Amino acid sequence: MGVGASIAGVGKIDGMCTAPVHTEAIALAGSTFWDHISMLSSFTSSKDVTVIYGLQTLRTVLLTRQLPITEALNLVTRDNVLKFIRLSDSALRSWDSNRDASQWQH
Repeated sequence: MGVGASIAGVGKIDGMCTAPVHTEAIALAGSTFWDHISMLSSFTSSKDVTVIYGLQTLRTVLLTRQLPITEALNLVTRDNVLKFIRLSDSALRSWDSNRDASQWQH
């Protein structure tokens, strides 16, 4: 994943695709990361990260990831929602402005 993050960071690829991971297996392997998103965040020195899903013209963004529901609910605050709306808006405008919108119409 570090190699993918590196080549994406210099513009040699447009993005990466990841598969589901087993967070307990990551922990048992001795990793300090709790999922692949935290790994990518560290590899790219990114402070604020989220997961964006795209399906045709629909985009969805995750406010929380792989947390017990009680912890996830504590993160659903006005400030966090606004922060992720702004982060998502910026990322999606940049992402979509560099792509032909017709590719999402399949």
